[in-house]
Amino acid sequence: LQPSFLYLTQKAWTRHSRYTGGPWTYWNVLLQITYVLANSFCIAFRATSIQSAGSRAAKISLINMVPLFAGSYLSLLADLLQISLRTCRAIHRTLAVVVLLSVGFHTITILVDRDSFSFHNRQSSWGYVVSHSTPIASCVDLA
Repeated sequence: LQPSFLYLTQKAWTRHSRYTGGPWTYWNVLLQITYVLANSFCIAFRATSIQSAGSRAAKISLINMVPLFAGSYLSLLADLLQISLRTCRAIHRTLAVVVLLSVGFHTITILVDRDSFSFHNRQSSWGYVVSHSTPIASCVDLA
């Protein structure tokens, strides 16, 4: 059991990259896929319609945004949690990807349901602004 765990934690799956934060081990990939699947399960579990799943996706994205906004200074957050800055960046990056995916799903479900989307509705207009500013903010964060 010990050699297989070392293989998961030490064998690099990808090379170092500025944009992906590599090198990624198989363990890192497995943990991130598990987190994405857990969020997907929370969105889809006993959803009665696609609109209710979209509403859940919005709530899940808000929950996942809390650590993103709490960790505006990642070095301070890493010191408070007593983890390495590299690990804190990986957690921050994974949360951001999950937020982007869930906001994208929520936006698509709202746009498919044409009855609830109107620019005359104040919530819809703010939703339009947020759905367009979130990808822009994530691209600015990469630079």
